[in-house]
Amino acid sequence: MITGGLFTGSNFDLDPSSATRNISSSGDYDMYVAKYGANGAFIWGFSLGSWNSDGLLNIVTDDSSNVYITGWLS
Repeated sequence: MITGGLFTGSNFDLDPSSATRNISSSGDYDMYVAKYGANGAFIWGFSLGSWNSDGLLNIVTDDSSNVYITGWLS
C-alpha cells in the first residue's frame, strides 16, 4: 500500500514499528509519501516540500510499480 498526506513540524515518524523514519517539514505544510507492506510494515517513505505550504493531490502506480505523484508547491 502506498499512502501520502500533509504534515507539519519535525520528527514526523512514518514507521509504525519501534524503529523510526522521521521526516521534518521545510516550512509550513509539506507532503509525504510512504509505502507499507501487506502486514503494515514500513518499506520506504519521504517528504516533499518547500518553505511555504505544499499539497498532495494524488498518488497512482502503474503495472510496473512506478509511483506517480501530483500536487502543488508554493
